[in-house]
Amino acid sequence: MALKFLDWLSEPNWSDFTHLGYACAIRRTSSLNLCGYVCLPSSHPWADPDRCEREAKVHGGITWHGSEPPEYPPALENTPGVIWIGFDCSHYGDLSPADAFPPREEVYRTWAYVKGEVEDLAEQAGRIERSENALSVEEVLAKVSAKLGAIPAQILRDELARRG
Repeated sequence: MALKFLDWLSEPNWSDFTHLGYACAIRRTSSLNLCGYVCLPSSHPWADPDRCEREAKVHGGITWHGSEPPEYPPALENTPGVIWIGFDCSHYGDLSPADAFPPREEVYRTWAYVKGEVEDLAEQAGRIERSENALSVEEVLAKVSAKLGAIPAQILRDELARRG
């Protein structure tokens, strides 16, 4: 998508919003490119920067990982116990509105595109968090047994074994 001269001026410079319970942010940098961020609890598996970088699939990869919120105004409250992850649209092939004579092959990453990437990143984070917090079959059976007794747990165990 080619950037028509000054089209980016109709887009916001920043936004804070929530997607699937995660705080999210979009910021325009001084070079006029957009960056997207998602705030995670520090207990999230992606609090490990290496794991986050390996697993998170987002435009250009994760380029921001830290406890400090994005620095662009308005400043988000610095909340203890959270990790901000994010990406930028300042990679090879990304068109910056600040480029006076951009190469033809570069593409401007629009507000809608960046918002979609932020929302997708939040969805990925949610899937990872849910899968890490899921109970094993044995944990479920132990909870059933503790709540209902050994016989219902054995019936459930037999049914699971029958289904293979």
